Amino acid sequence: MAERSKPQQTRLRITACASVYHGEHPNGHKYTIYEIEAAKPDGTPVEQRLRSFEELPVGEEIDLSVVKYQDESAGISYTLSRRGGSGNAAKIKKLEQVVQDLTARLEVVERMALGHRIGA
Repeated sequence: MAERSKPQQTRLRITACASVYHGEHPNGHKYTIYEIEAAKPDGTPVEQRLRSFEELPVGEEIDLSVVKYQDESAGISYTLSRRGGSGNAAKIKKLEQVVQDLTARLEVVERMALGHRIGA
């Protein structure tokens, strides 16, 4: 069984962020796991295995919450999230989908309106 520690606060410079896994919870919520490489503000590389459920900005130094996870099969990893950003990534993805859907609908309406003008 996995063990989770209390969140700790830190500041890191993100040096790499790569999508390594896409999944879907039983409730239908889709998620992505990103593998992260980072350095401390003094430039010292972080050697621990880092991951995030949101894409973090490469090259930027940001404030993060860090939660240590220990699992018998997967070992120890540290999950990073932007401070105060809990749940925001999922909300942004949902909003992006709504914008895409509305854009597609608007294109249909514009084509219909243009067709009426040409045929009139």
